[in-house]
Amino acid sequence: MKKFLYVLAASVAVVLVFGCREKDEPNDEPQEKPVEYTISGRVEKGPFLKDSKVSLQPLDASFQAVGEPVEVSVSDNLGRYDLGKVSLDCPYAELTATGKFFNEVSESVVETPVTLRALVNLKDKSKVNVNILTHLEYARVKTLLAAGVKYEYAAAMARSELVEAFGLGGFTIGDFSEYGIAEGTDQSAALILASISAILHCEDEEIAAYIDNLSKEFEADGSFSEEYKTTISKNKEIMSWNVDKIAPYIKEIYSGLGETIEVKNLRNYIDWDENGVVGDESVPEGYSVNLDKTELKVPAAGGKYTVNVDSPVALYLEKHGPETEDQEIKPIQPETVNIYDVDMDGVVRMTVSLEGETLTVDVAPNKGKVVADSVIVLYDFFGTEVASLAVKQEVEDIDGIPGLSEDGKALINTLFSDMNKALDWWNYLGPSQDPRTLFLESFWTSWYNTINQFNSVKSIDAKDLNVYGPYFDFYLALSYFHLESVFGDVPYVADGSTYEGVGLPRTPQSEVVSNIVTMLEASLEAVEEKPVSTNSVSDCFFVSKDCVRLLLAEVNMESGDFRKAAALLNAVSLKNPVDEILVVKNYYDPFSKPQLVFGWGDYLCDLAECELALGNKSRAVEIINSFYYWIGGGYEQVREYWDLREELEVMRELIPPTRLFLFRRRNGFLEQFYNLKEYQKMWPIPESVMVRNPGWKQNPGY
Repeated sequence: MKKFLYVLAASVAVVLVFGCREKDEPNDEPQEKPVEYTISGRVEKGPFLKDSKVSLQPLDASFQAVGEPVEVSVSDNLGRYDLGKVSLDCPYAELTATGKFFNEVSESVVETPVTLRALVNLKDKSKVNVNILTHLEYARVKTLLAAGVKYEYAAAMARSELVEAFGLGGFTIGDFSEYGIAEGTDQSAALILASISAILHCEDEEIAAYIDNLSKEFEADGSFSEEYKTTISKNKEIMSWNVDKIAPYIKEIYSGLGETIEVKNLRNYIDWDENGVVGDESVPEGYSVNLDKTELKVPAAGGKYTVNVDSPVALYLEKHGPETEDQEIKPIQPETVNIYDVDMDGVVRMTVSLEGETLTVDVAPNKGKVVADSVIVLYDFFGTEVASLAVKQEVEDIDGIPGLSEDGKALINTLFSDMNKALDWWNYLGPSQDPRTLFLESFWTSWYNTINQFNSVKSIDAKDLNVYGPYFDFYLALSYFHLESVFGDVPYVADGSTYEGVGLPRTPQSEVVSNIVTMLEASLEAVEEKPVSTNSVSDCFFVSKDCVRLLLAEVNMESGDFRKAAALLNAVSLKNPVDEILVVKNYYDPFSKPQLVFGWGDYLCDLAECELALGNKSRAVEIINSFYYWIGGGYEQVREYWDLREELEVMRELIPPTRLFLFRRRNGFLEQFYNLKEYQKMWPIPESVMVRNPGWKQNPGY
């Protein structure tokens, strides 16, 4: 891999050279007479603002202050100052600038004054800039001078140490007092990066104190503490996320202040990834990244593959960028969830690693129903895409219907939770209804909420694998049965649609019943013959043929077709009593009250009722006695000459009252038990529903 060498060798050379010097060696040849210097320049953290103060303190050959300082004000908001002609006995001087400045990071004026210094040799120099590098160099050079090091060597050493401390490189170091943000040079780029990485984390009012502390850190041994190194490193990391935006940003700031400047490509002047090499973070012009494969064709079973990578720079599998906090868990959105326990997103499941020049791709088996396509992207340090590898995996044939994914279970459980509430309203509704009661409205609304939810999730399945339709239809049929059997004509919501309480007419009861029968007969053909279980969401959702038979039998009983109902009930495959054949509850709530849809008692009561309606008394008696045996408690054996309809009523009272109202209506017990009139055998449409649908006609008698 091609490397671009870090320019730090100068620091080693400097140490070797001045390490041999005598402490009392003079710093320079003395001037024979005063020399007149013309001095101007800029003061920049960001640019110091107009009226900031700049002073020059003359120094002697021992770097002691002599004479009076010369002071001027910054002449504009671009940090320019002009000391004019100054006569000095010695070329050494200390410049001090104090004032407000324009923060190039926050794009605001820093009101807390900042002081920056520079220690310079004015020989052959007329332009002197004061910036954060001259300031940090100043304190370090003073320390080295105090140790007897000659100025030229002290300055060279301090500059080399600063370049290393900030990880700068890719340019000739030179004199920091010649660096200016607005110069458009390599050194300008280095100054911008050092200036920002030093204080990026600071609030405006913290900058002055932080720069002073940074200076104190550096002056002793030419390095920063681990705490400051970590801070600078983090600042560089943040800068790298938007490195290509910094230069336009700086140019825009200066343009707003009235000056057009150029800024070099900042990628090339600092060791962003801190690997000791400057300029190796992005692919240089004229180079490219090459893979020995551009596509992997993977069988459904998966496999492990290696790809050779030829790159002049280090590469990454992920973009560097800001860390993101964990997002709050949001409710499952039906339209985005994969309800199956097989992959449906068409994404290749794989583990990818990049070690040096070898890309390793370990592809897991494709357990989905669709061909999987993914792309592995390789990035440089700055997140620029430099190469990619396409991965295409064949699909594995999967027999049978896939199960529910964990998200699918959670979603279906939400539907069951809604249905649980709808079923529970039976417990609050007596045989005689008033259209104005809240209970009746809640019963109506709960069932249509349930229908809406089931239709919504059914449409997801229809767009994907279209395999759960028979199970959704069972529960839709159950919902409509509870509505049409007590209200008669009710709105019928088409597949994939929702009903908001308005906009649909009341569908004739006969048509609703026909739709129910059609759905259940199709479900009976499709679902499995299997033992019943009520232990989980999946158990409840994937109903057995027996569950469909029981519901379809009750629909036929309500229509008066006891022969079909009896055939269905006699075909039930259950051989041993099961208290709960189907229950609906919130399986994720341990305190959820289960609502029984069908139990063993319902099955025996319905079968006995059918056999009795068909005139098969002996068979009815046999079933009734098996019911009492199942109940226990020493009930007397029933005889054929007894009033078997009364026995059916007794049986119903011994089990949970699922659809007891319908049983008593079919068998003429409503008048006997509740003294109801004929019209009260059908419930009224809730008054609130009628108000929202002024075109509807209320059921007779209400």
